[in-house]
Amino acid sequence: MREVAAGGALPQVLEYLLADVARQHGAVRVRAVRCVLRADDPALLAEIAGARALRPLRLAVLAPTVLGSARPVDETLAALRGQGYAPVGEDDSGATAIERSARLRAPVRPRLPAPTRRAIPRPAAGRPGPDAPADPRTLAAALLAAPELDPIERLAEVISLRSRGDAQPWTVTAGSPGEDSLAPSPRQAPPPSAVAAAIDLHAPHLSGAEQALLADSITGGTAVRISYTNAGGRSSARVVEPIELDRHLLTAWCHLRDEERMFALDRIDAVTRV
Repeated sequence: MREVAAGGALPQVLEYLLADVARQHGAVRVRAVRCVLRADDPALLAEIAGARALRPLRLAVLAPTVLGSARPVDETLAALRGQGYAPVGEDDSGATAIERSARLRAPVRPRLPAPTRRAIPRPAAGRPGPDAPADPRTLAAALLAAPELDPIERLAEVISLRSRGDAQPWTVTAGSPGEDSLAPSPRQAPPPSAVAAAIDLHAPHLSGAEQALLADSITGGTAVRISYTNAGGRSSARVVEPIELDRHLLTAWCHLRDEERMFALDRIDAVTRV
């Protein structure tokens, strides 16, 4: 301005104005930060600012008790906790922010649609009344005389008969767990094809080998180790001895609880040999 001014000098008023603006310019500076760290101990913040593992945060000393971070609050908290510090988050008013963990829930397993039921012809003579169970021989003859069905449809028919009171739940053994019992059981053991169909229908997530192992355990009443997730989402490993299979529910002696327990086939995550 002096170069273009007449005589190479500015008016005194303009000189004072420019000097006053120069003194105020840059008195306040603005830096981009994502969050700040504050503490009453300057030595602690100096240690954090010099930590090699925290360099990705690009920490800057704004004051002896204040650091600026270039990363968001959640990333800064996670990085500090990963290095053994125990920071507490604050909201924009300075109040402590309460962090809540997400609730764990059991995953929802997809269920297959129920198969279409088909009628099974049964002998008209000697049909038991509603209060009397059907004779096993009569029921077996009716199943053998039925049209050829795939395993899923045959399972649906057996379940249909049981729901009408014409069949009893399947029982593998009537003895005490871990002992061989020769006492007769009033219930009929499930046919292997029906057991395999039930497992394929209600536990399709198991591998073929796991399904076969579980089917052998149910039909033979032998012990097997399962990984099970209960309704609360908790998983556990158990050794069980199958006792009864009723639709998708397996009643077995649980060695972990030392008592009879009921397990849903769709909640059995894995099956291995004992």
